[in-house]
Amino acid sequence: LWWLKAAPVTEAEPRNGTSALVVLASTAVLTALWYLVLTSMTALMEPGPWLHSAFAVAATTTIVTGLLKTLSWYTAAALGGAMAGLGVVVYRAGTWLTDPASLFAMARVDIIEGVAPMVASQPLEALLLVFTFLASVIVALIFVGAPAIAGIATSLLLLVPYAVTGVSVGGETLLLAGLALVVLVWLGASRLNLAGLVGAAAALGIAAAVVAVAPIPRDRVWN
Repeated sequence: LWWLKAAPVTEAEPRNGTSALVVLASTAVLTALWYLVLTSMTALMEPGPWLHSAFAVAATTTIVTGLLKTLSWYTAAALGGAMAGLGVVVYRAGTWLTDPASLFAMARVDIIEGVAPMVASQPLEALLLVFTFLASVIVALIFVGAPAIAGIATSLLLLVPYAVTGVSVGGETLLLAGLALVVLVWLGASRLNLAGLVGAAAALGIAAAVVAVAPIPRDRVWN
């Protein structure tokens, strides 16, 4: 009987979000988002060598993870990115990492005595690189499976300057971060079409409305 015959087995259509071009595009967007986050930290510290070093750590971790992901090496992607990022940290601040206790002690003194935006000393720069590395590894682990969630996690770091000083990073930075999230959500959709882009933009609009109506808190004082 024909209705008892098994239906022909067909291979599932590959999800768009796993194609090499989409992964590379998502990697580029996430790297740009990291640059936005790190430049927003200039509200806390004066621009200097720390900014280039921190971006080198985050970008290296993200890009290596993305490149390995295009090869479908999902298990090794985040590990490879972490090893690459760690290499940058050791290269940039290896001498300070040999004595973590002194590093934390001197950085703590700089933070207590400093006034934002302050000049980043070498111990404070080394500590910042360590935290950037840890954050970028966490984001890379998320990025392997959920690029949009990785973008959201990275964007949350934009709240750090606001939490410390009470001053927003600015509408332009928030707009660019929002656009980056829209692109990541769109790239992660099963198909790249106008409906997915409209849906992502609608989500951004709702988030922007919530931020717009939120009450303005009192200014905070550094330390």
